[in-house]
Amino acid sequence: PRVLVATDCLSEGVNLQEKFSAVLHFDLPWNPNRMEQREGRVDRYGQTEPRVKAIRFYGTDNPIDGAVLNVLLNKAREIHRALGTYVPVPEDSETVMEAVLNSLFMRKKTVKTAHGQGMVQKTLFEENPELNKLHKQWDLDVQRERINRTRFAQRAIKPSEVKRELEAVDKVLGDPEAVKEFMMEALDRLGLTLKRDEKRPKVYRLFLSESILKTLPEAVSTKLFPIKREKELAFSFDSPTPAGASYIGRNHPLVTALARYLFENALSAGENALVPRCGVIRTRAVSTLTALLLLRVRYLLRIPQRPDLLAEEVMAAGFRLDSPPDKNWLSEKDALFLLENALPSSNISLPEKRELLEWILEEMGEWQNRPDMDSIKNPFQKELSKRLKERAKMLTESHKRIRKAVRLRIRELKVLPQFPPDLLGLLVLQPEVTP
Repeated sequence: PRVLVATDCLSEGVNLQEKFSAVLHFDLPWNPNRMEQREGRVDRYGQTEPRVKAIRFYGTDNPIDGAVLNVLLNKAREIHRALGTYVPVPEDSETVMEAVLNSLFMRKKTVKTAHGQGMVQKTLFEENPELNKLHKQWDLDVQRERINRTRFAQRAIKPSEVKRELEAVDKVLGDPEAVKEFMMEALDRLGLTLKRDEKRPKVYRLFLSESILKTLPEAVSTKLFPIKREKELAFSFDSPTPAGASYIGRNHPLVTALARYLFENALSAGENALVPRCGVIRTRAVSTLTALLLLRVRYLLRIPQRPDLLAEEVMAAGFRLDSPPDKNWLSEKDALFLLENALPSSNISLPEKRELLEWILEEMGEWQNRPDMDSIKNPFQKELSKRLKERAKMLTESHKRIRKAVRLRIRELKVLPQFPPDLLGLLVLQPEVTP
């Protein structure tokens, strides 16, 4: 579609940003908020065009259009520029219309020309008591809004703290780069290749043949083709998204479907799983035998005056096997770095892989279901519980910082780790022996 003609029935609750990039106001509404609502159908999140046009159409010889434009809409736009928000006209439409009509047709005054002759001239607004009253009330509302915005400004929140919290969220949930890497790896496991567009570096294309379509799991194919089947799809992991491409974020149904399918497949398919839960590689990234763990940790979140909540997150951990358990743990940063960057340097036999995995699992021991984590005896699990407590303390402080910034109660807030965690994955890194 190129043109859509509509009444105000489409001014609210309809998303048009994927099809249109301009709004033409064929009439001028009395309330500026209605103009903002109309423009908001197109000028909103997901719009791919770099520029959205909003055009006000009016008659230059129409005194009512001129009155509405000059006194109501232009003033509303100036208020928006000053405050960053619209302040509604403080009267109903009938009152505004009556004031404008009175100013146009009922108020007149006599003025003298250059030749000294008198003539009758209509006065638009300067002697209109109804409209003067309207503007005085409007100005009071603007001042009240300015005071409120100053009073409730989030001065307690520092940009550096906000950045730290956002980075912590991205670390757990995945930033756009992590989503891209996951998509490319996951699709590759299913026999699909996501290729970068040669002309547009932020766009990736996925080619689909009939033979490939037949091999895709139904849970994935239904998310790729919710409405119609196409031979080639265009994706982007950047926002704003280039025109003609679909934005893929961590909450996109396709990302969710791929993650759920691969996760369930890893848990249930055994040796035939597309994604293994354990592995051993020989690498130059470490100088001593190292184990990397992928854990799902649960926490009990106690919030003042609210029922307890159960939360969970995926956490990377790692430890070396050349020192005592209390001194061999890696930082989370180092564990994540190795998990992402350690590459195989040479082959290793299957029997040796099995032997290393069995030995490390024996060192870790059977998980002990202990609500009281201080009573854990296994050295490895005891050290792991300490790290979970440290993580819970960091989460508690983060929750308190955010709640304090918005003036919520923090005194009784607690984040309590629940032991044991789920062991989702285990990767053993064996150092390359150089002659």
